[in-house]
Amino acid sequence: MSLLRVDDLAIRFSKRAPAVKSVSFALDAGERLGIIGESGSGKSVTALAIMGLLPEYAVLEGSIQVDGQEIIGLSDAELSKLRGKVMTMVFQEPMTALDPTMRVGRQVAEAYRKHTTGAEQPTARERVVDVLGKVGLEEPERVADSYPHELSGGQRQRALIAMAVINEPSLIIFDEPTTALDVTVQAQVLELIDAVLAHTGASCLFISHNLAVVAQVAKRVLVLKDGEVVEAGEVGQLLSAPEHPYTQALVAAARRGGGDA
Repeated sequence: MSLLRVDDLAIRFSKRAPAVKSVSFALDAGERLGIIGESGSGKSVTALAIMGLLPEYAVLEGSIQVDGQEIIGLSDAELSKLRGKVMTMVFQEPMTALDPTMRVGRQVAEAYRKHTTGAEQPTARERVVDVLGKVGLEEPERVADSYPHELSGGQRQRALIAMAVINEPSLIIFDEPTTALDVTVQAQVLELIDAVLAHTGASCLFISHNLAVVAQVAKRVLVLKDGEVVEAGEVGQLLSAPEHPYTQALVAAARRGGGDA
């Protein structure tokens, strides 16, 4: 059984054209799948649907199963038991994802306590500092006591990754995790993501508009355009012999060192 299975997923907001149209794919345990496409292609909407984070007015059809459990139709209380424990998501902009009024360590600890019975303050603190160190943050105790604005963009993204992995989830979704970072820090974060996945064995859904970035993390790629899958295959295959004109444009952009088609 696949860890994540999406069948004929369609997503519509109000009476507008569907944001996603009949998308299907599967992700096995420990597998890494990339989803690429330009803004508006439906890739982030698909990720939010998997996490159960779409607004109430969104209309979903089809099926999303995580570890054999149907996600569509679950209450927020039921979904909250899965978020952070079974599946988690790292967002594009850490300053938006992190609470600016709360110290970083407390935010990471809250994610830990929510799914850990009897996690007392000292135990949670030790676990938080340990994980912050493991994601490559120097002086993890200082970072834990800092507010988000006191950290660099790369440090904030590492803190988000620490928050995502602290409960050792089976599935991690990365939504454009390096877009807001400069090239040097982007390379460091991609290396960290690769190391974290190798160490934890978690499955990964990696979303980006940049095929070159996806190729550094994922083994298989799904290409979305206007809410539909236009091509899918191994990364090497798509880079060397893309078939769809849209994929060809993404490959050309990646070879030029750009991100957009």
